[in-house]
Amino acid sequence: MSPWTSNNSCKTLSGSCGKGQIVHTRRCVQEGKNGGKTCSEYLTEKSEDCYVNCLRPKVVDWGYPNDAPNIPIGSPLKGWYDASGQGQPNDYCRWVGVPSKDSEVMWACHNEKDPYVKMNPRHVTFSTGPANKLVPFVPELLTKKCGAANIYSSAKDPDLQKSIMNGFFTKCGSQCVYDHRNPKTGWAFDNGRWNRVENMMQHRCSVEGVQKAIERYGDVYNVKNAWTL
Repeated sequence: MSPWTSNNSCKTLSGSCGKGQIVHTRRCVQEGKNGGKTCSEYLTEKSEDCYVNCLRPKVVDWGYPNDAPNIPIGSPLKGWYDASGQGQPNDYCRWVGVPSKDSEVMWACHNEKDPYVKMNPRHVTFSTGPANKLVPFVPELLTKKCGAANIYSSAKDPDLQKSIMNGFFTKCGSQCVYDHRNPKTGWAFDNGRWNRVENMMQHRCSVEGVQKAIERYGDVYNVKNAWTL
């Protein structure tokens, strides 16, 4: 086999920077003889994780203070988030605008191209691409962690699967799983099935569980103080 080579640059999985992959290839120089292995038995292509540096924009409008009287109650704290799907918190999100008859304050994120991208404050750090430490759903690993008879194996919703795999529950066997995108929402296991819960704060899953999910969210997405109770 020839040595591994790569003529490709790092290709990001989402957005213009952040996590990505680079492909390495090699070729079969000669088929095996007299019982030796054939070319088809060897791996000729493999992928490797890589990273493209992200640059934070130079913010001019820092928005309203977190405790400004015109900010909606329960709003997230202004700060750096990943609204562009870069895999890193490089978008500065805050409340902007001038309250009047013609305009209202809005939650806007300053990304690399536009300083006033209107966003949904409920999903301030939701990334359409890979998060910093978000891992895919792997049933085999879940079985090793929680046993073969775990209730999580019946999960079908892709986001529920990701939430389970990334530990958005208090412990194995917990019938409450919090959404990896918004830990104040989630799912509950009732009557043999997983049901969507839009407000975990008012569910039997308890405020304590939500708080632990928020802390987990901060660890996975590397964004602190993204949510407050």
